[in-house]
Amino acid sequence: SSDQFKIKHVQKIESDKDFTGRLIENVKIEFDLSDTRFWFADLRNVDFSNVNLVDVDFRFAKMSNVSFKGATLVDVLMPRVILENVDFSDAKLTNVRLSTSTIFYSNFDGSVLDNVEILGSYFLQNNFKNSEIKNMIFNRAVIINSDFSETEFKNTTFENSIFDKADFTGADFSSIKIKKGNAFADSLFTNSNIFDYELYE
Repeated sequence: SSDQFKIKHVQKIESDKDFTGRLIENVKIEFDLSDTRFWFADLRNVDFSNVNLVDVDFRFAKMSNVSFKGATLVDVLMPRVILENVDFSDAKLTNVRLSTSTIFYSNFDGSVLDNVEILGSYFLQNNFKNSEIKNMIFNRAVIINSDFSETEFKNTTFENSIFDKADFTGADFSSIKIKKGNAFADSLFTNSNIFDYELYE
């Protein structure tokens, strides 16, 4: 029965550091998760809000309706994850690896993304409004129908990436390096300063 893989009580999670392949649902996490492994885990309706996550490994995990609101993520591994309706609002992500991941219907409003690796990642209908994105390279990323309005970019590079129906209203491009190979299709740049810079086809 799949019931035996459901983790409902915080005490059961706290007693273990390896949740590879486990189904974790309907639980609030309120303790230190340092060095915890969630490889191939299926997380549903899990609340990590305001938790500090350091050296946590979510490789190949699938998350739906998960909250990292106000959380601090440092040296967290999330390559090849699938994130659906995940809330990172007001969270701080530092040295987080999100390469080759699929992220959709997720919220990064007011978050700080510092040196987050997104090589080859796919973003669909995400909200980055009012966020701060710094020390990042958008390389081979595909971003569709996502909101970057009023986003503050610092030391950021766009390279070989596709931005389709992205909203950059009011965004500051002064510290973005735009390299060749990018495509901006049906994107909005109202009140942004992107046209002060040369755009390559």
